[in-house]
Amino acid sequence: MRRVAFRAGDEAGFTLIEVLAAITIFAIITVGLIPLLASAMRNTMLTRSFAVEKQVVQSALENARGLPYFVTGTNRTDVLDLYFPNLVTGSTVTTPEAGSVTSGYSSTAKTFTTVCTPTTAAPSGSGPVACPHNLADGSSGLPAHTTLVFVAQFLNRSMAPVTPPSGYSYATATTSPSSLLKFTVTAYWSIGGRTRRFSNTTLIGSRKLNNEVVHADGELTYLVQVLTGYNDADGSQSTLSATLGSSDSAASIKAISSSDQDAVAGNATLNQGDYGTTQASTVGSIQGATAAVGAPPNLWPGSSASAPAATLGPQLPAGFFSSPLNIAGLGANQTSPAGVQVNNDLPQAQGGFSFNGTGNDSLWVTNQANDSSFLQLDPTVAMVRVDHSATPSSGSTSAVATAVTPSSSRHVEATVSADMGKVSILPTTFICTGASLDPTCTSGPTAGETSVVVITGFHLTLDCNSTVSSSASATGSWSATLWYWDGTAKKYVSRAIGGSSAGGTDGLQGLGNPLVFDSSDNSKDVYLFDTDGPDGPQKGYLSSLSDIANIPSSKDAGGISTNVTLDGAIKVVTTPTDPSLPGAANPTGINVTIGNASCLAEDKRG
Repeated sequence: MRRVAFRAGDEAGFTLIEVLAAITIFAIITVGLIPLLASAMRNTMLTRSFAVEKQVVQSALENARGLPYFVTGTNRTDVLDLYFPNLVTGSTVTTPEAGSVTSGYSSTAKTFTTVCTPTTAAPSGSGPVACPHNLADGSSGLPAHTTLVFVAQFLNRSMAPVTPPSGYSYATATTSPSSLLKFTVTAYWSIGGRTRRFSNTTLIGSRKLNNEVVHADGELTYLVQVLTGYNDADGSQSTLSATLGSSDSAASIKAISSSDQDAVAGNATLNQGDYGTTQASTVGSIQGATAAVGAPPNLWPGSSASAPAATLGPQLPAGFFSSPLNIAGLGANQTSPAGVQVNNDLPQAQGGFSFNGTGNDSLWVTNQANDSSFLQLDPTVAMVRVDHSATPSSGSTSAVATAVTPSSSRHVEATVSADMGKVSILPTTFICTGASLDPTCTSGPTAGETSVVVITGFHLTLDCNSTVSSSASATGSWSATLWYWDGTAKKYVSRAIGGSSAGGTDGLQGLGNPLVFDSSDNSKDVYLFDTDGPDGPQKGYLSSLSDIANIPSSKDAGGISTNVTLDGAIKVVTTPTDPSLPGAANPTGINVTIGNASCLAEDKRG
């Protein structure tokens, strides 16, 4: 046997110093990783908790959406039974996660609040049913250290809060306070020593449980709309939108019947656009009388509202003009009684608006008029004035459904009607001035006028009537008189204009481009339209003037569906009232549209 001898120099291994050095390096690396690992674990736990609580909120929303919105009867469960049962204030629930929350009805916010924890529910009457149910093993349907808060609020069609009627209670109510409910679910929970929250909001209403078998809608989108702009002293621009008169009546039959009525006498809003570091904002606004009701629960004939005269201005941005300028104004106005009802499952709605200042402006809009320009405008008078006449503006809409039998009276009908006394556009310093005035300046509809264009006696009617027979109809018509100043004859010249669903002739045909301001210097003459004439460019007051002679309408062969749409009976677009402002984007032109309305009636009942 061979013997192998080992020498000390052949031995391999780590010395004690090397081992201690390795342990030290490993410890340093490990200590550095521990905070990262801890942070990752915290983030994982936080993400997981958000996922769990988000699922809790989403499940609660889906549970509410799965219920009928409102049903009558003793053996019933609907959204309002659970989440807006009455007008009783509940108890105040205090939890570490949500703090102090008062349950039940709040007359200030017009909301009903339900508070749920893993062990309690408030109010005690509806809370246990409204809160997530306990699980089969007896544990809570809510995660530990979680507070779930439901907030319900009735809204109208304008998205404004609705106050429930006095004494409202799910146990006795035969109608809901509104057909729309704003529903917010918020989860509060604690993790890592901090309180977290997740919230989701939805709108719940009378969902389309069945196909809609009746639909009637009469809508006056606006009687008059005025759009214009302003060039601010600091270089920014602002826009104005002013509307006179809108009304909407709607009636519907699905699984349940409903009717709604909205009306606004008038409004105006001034918006400043983005400029430099300044963001766009609303500078000021005014609004006339409004009405918004629905059935259920509002009854026939409803109520009216009134509003005094109002002026928009001089709430203007800094440096807007060298001196304050009142932008727009509304005369005294009111909504007519807004009536809605559902009688024997047959819906009906009606309402409208009116102005009551005879001889005063119902709506006026002014602009940057340059009195030194070739247009010869009068900046002391509003550039657009509505109704300074004996006939103030008014409008109304309706929607109704009658019973199927007897067939002779069966119909679903929607109507629109509107009247306006006068619209005057672009006042001047030369019209109807001096001696020997023409009779059109001193008597009749244009007496006392100084404006380039005057529109008088506007009347509009639309009617959609579904009778499920050959007698069904879809009709519409409008009429007015257009006056313009003839600078050659020195008098107002009139043209009868109008339109119809049965067809019509454009009353503006052959108008040409009449001379309005006759200067001793022919190069300074101003015509009605800004256009190129046979002898070169012609300066004018208007960019365009148009009307709708043939109103679109339709009726199917069975008389089931009818509709009429009028997208602006008369449209007037002016050239800039301050032509001295530079650039093609001069904002001071004025766009006036008169008569935007529609009606629809459908009866698909067997």
